[in-house]
Amino acid sequence: MRLVPDRATLRALARSPVFTVVAVLSLALAIGVTTTAYSIVDAVEHPPVIGSDPAHAFSIFPKGLDRDRRQHLRDMYAALYAHRDLFASFAVESPEWTTVIANGQPVWAQVEQVSANYFDVLGVKPAIGQGLRPTDADHPEGAGALLGYAMWRRVYGGATPVTRLTITVDDRTYPVMGVMPPEMDGQGAGNTSSLAWVQIPRSGEERAEGIPFFVWALIRPKPGQDTALMARQLAAIAKPFADAFGNWGGNSLRYDLGSQVPRPGKITEIHKALAAAAFVVLLIACANVANLLVARVIGRQRDIAVRMAVGASGYDVARYVVSEAAVLAAVGGAGGVLLSLWGMHFIEYQIGADVTGLSGLVPHLSWRVLLFSIAMSAGTVLLIAWGAVLRARRTNVNDAMKNGTAATTHRSGRVYRWLVVTELAMSLVVLMGAALLLRAVSAVRGFQFGYDPQRVVFANIQDPWPALHDSVAREARFAGILAGVREIRGVRAAAWRNSAAPEGEILTSDLGGAEPRQLFMRSYMVASPGLLPLLGVKITEGRDFEAGDAASRGVAIVDDSTAAALWPHVSPIGHLVKLGTEAGNAPWVRVIGVARTVSLRFEHDPDMGPLPTMYVAGAGRLGNGRQLVIRTDRAEGAAMLGVLRYLRGVLPGPNQPHFQSWTEDFGQELRERQSVAFLFQMIGLFALVLSTIGVYGTLAYTGAQRTREFAMRIALGARPRDVWRLVVDEALLLVLGGTAVGGFAAMWAASTIERLLYTVSPVDAVALTTAEAILVAVSLAASVGPALRAMRADPVDLLRAT
Repeated sequence: MRLVPDRATLRALARSPVFTVVAVLSLALAIGVTTTAYSIVDAVEHPPVIGSDPAHAFSIFPKGLDRDRRQHLRDMYAALYAHRDLFASFAVESPEWTTVIANGQPVWAQVEQVSANYFDVLGVKPAIGQGLRPTDADHPEGAGALLGYAMWRRVYGGATPVTRLTITVDDRTYPVMGVMPPEMDGQGAGNTSSLAWVQIPRSGEERAEGIPFFVWALIRPKPGQDTALMARQLAAIAKPFADAFGNWGGNSLRYDLGSQVPRPGKITEIHKALAAAAFVVLLIACANVANLLVARVIGRQRDIAVRMAVGASGYDVARYVVSEAAVLAAVGGAGGVLLSLWGMHFIEYQIGADVTGLSGLVPHLSWRVLLFSIAMSAGTVLLIAWGAVLRARRTNVNDAMKNGTAATTHRSGRVYRWLVVTELAMSLVVLMGAALLLRAVSAVRGFQFGYDPQRVVFANIQDPWPALHDSVAREARFAGILAGVREIRGVRAAAWRNSAAPEGEILTSDLGGAEPRQLFMRSYMVASPGLLPLLGVKITEGRDFEAGDAASRGVAIVDDSTAAALWPHVSPIGHLVKLGTEAGNAPWVRVIGVARTVSLRFEHDPDMGPLPTMYVAGAGRLGNGRQLVIRTDRAEGAAMLGVLRYLRGVLPGPNQPHFQSWTEDFGQELRERQSVAFLFQMIGLFALVLSTIGVYGTLAYTGAQRTREFAMRIALGARPRDVWRLVVDEALLLVLGGTAVGGFAAMWAASTIERLLYTVSPVDAVALTTAEAILVAVSLAASVGPALRAMRADPVDLLRAT
């Protein structure tokens, strides 16, 4: 069958502009949504290639560096740098989580220090501006910075020209040279998203001065230098270190050779749900356009009958109808691809690359996505044309010539109604998903920690003085650091903390009896005085830790749930708790206080409730490495920078802190749910619009076919509101049928996104009722126009026409 449209087909569509525009826009919207959703899935399975020829780019990182040997990392880097001539090109990369001042506001981000040739070796050019340029070793102030695309859009608002922007990292302000392409947002070191790259001066590159602890190389091999040869060369460079420091836990010091070829991600239930929801929108659009085509064929029965009367075959009639469908699908498909390009850009801006639930990848239009769009456009021809073709080929020439467009069977109306019921049911499924996710977002946002976690940050401090064995001198140094931090402007409070595990992960109380009171606890918190007030954890009984407790054998503060489990019906104050099983050798500590039970972090399983918590203080319990916890005032960025500068001045070289927000995992959970909910809202909105068009079109078509019936009713004495009720009742039946079928389907489909439904059941009555109410209201609103036209049916016009 020849599907190439002729001039007659194009003229026929041009004479029906409303039909053509509605059909094309419906298909373009649906194909655009489906293509965008598929592009997200495609970006997971086929991540965008970063740089030119990534198969011949490798990262080299020292491995086997346990805590006691990490100070040798820079020595291993220096050895690697000395042998850089082994490779065709050699660049330096060093990631660091730090506070930067961007656009006048503090931003907690991963910033990578890189050599000037890093992006040349990687094979990536800035999307805006220019790349880094080499600087003189004696003039490091010429070093520049490159912004990540997401940071440029969100923090700087996409300001141009970018060369007028600056970014401050630590004490140095860098001029912004350019903005990297969006694909780089998810390609930071350590599989995290980098927001900026700042240039290492040549002197720092050579001697690793000013570079944070983690540093590795990016190289490209020479011609003929395969991975096996490079592995042998790296083993030879690492051999002196391996021989000198031996093995630790079966690991020797070595260099790890990592490929820069992106690895496929894992398709999750979230991706499947998004793709399925988008496909539902496509099916709804196809059903709508199919309805319009069938109505168009019925309305043109006399024209078709004339064609058949002068010799046109059923094949010719079918080709005539299919050619119209092909034009609509082709134009709609082209519009869908354009809309998907905008949709990908929109998602990139609204969601960003740090949402792990969506794999942290930017969707892109690949040849696979383009072929998928073409296949969808071709498939829509079959989906929207088959009903119209069958209806056209059943045209009775005699009846059509006698009755014109009035020859409509009740059976055709039933087909329309079933299609609309199906559309409404599918729309309800998507709306239910959006409502559930919105409820989950609200629940996560309202999560109660039980204390104030805002502006609380922490930094892990590894053992800064491994050679210092005098515990008194060590504690004096830690106390001096804490005192210095508390003096920094903007720091409201500071304390030390650590975690420890009870022996056998069991706590035992001192209550007697045949069976000792025991409680399972994976870990408890070791705290310095001042930690609980810093967090805002309320002491309900007893007292807080005091300075003298640090010299004791150990005292403890238990929370309400621990107290109730170990000392039911009695006060735990003054009692002893053993940090292990009854038969073990773990020490006993005395309970001096009871604190309110709080969630120290975001609980992913709300059904478990807050986990029991215990705080312990005492001589030597904090350990050689610990965590610094600080609470800042409203000038958080300035305080963080001050603390960072101070700690870098007092801690030995490789023991530099990496700050992290106390609620960082909570923020990530919230962003993930918000992003997925946003996508479902958009898809649900499109499905609702298309379903409304379907309801309106069906009621308008059936109302037009029943014009004679309405006119007769009015002529026989029916009131206009009775005619109104006939149309609205039909719409109500369609909506009730759609919601009845869709309700069960929605509750079944909700299980695919259950992982994101924090505290919300997949069969949540509020979400289902809300989705149904929206669908009913919008669908009934769509019946107003057809109902008004039915009320205006004129018996006089009917008699004249007869």
